[in-house]
Amino acid sequence: MPTILINAEAEDYDHWRNFFDEGEKLRTEHGVQSSRVFQGTDSPNEFAILMECEDLEKMRELAEHPDFIEANEQARVDPDTSQTFLLQEVEE
Repeated sequence: MPTILINAEAEDYDHWRNFFDEGEKLRTEHGVQSSRVFQGTDSPNEFAILMECEDLEKMRELAEHPDFIEANEQARVDPDTSQTFLLQEVEE
């Protein structure tokens, strides 16, 4: 299953987390099957999100969705710290 790993920093973790939680419906509509959120131990405003999705193309559509873009801006995510990794599980 395709997996997305996002690492970024927000001005305020709690403020960002409210926007993340409110975006559950939009993520589900774009094929996100599960998501896990991690908070930095040395920097509490740093976070990582690990999301499993049914289709990478739907995730790309989500990243370009106006509501998603606006939510990131309102959540005050620092775009200079944001990194996104598209991952595919490898079976041995």
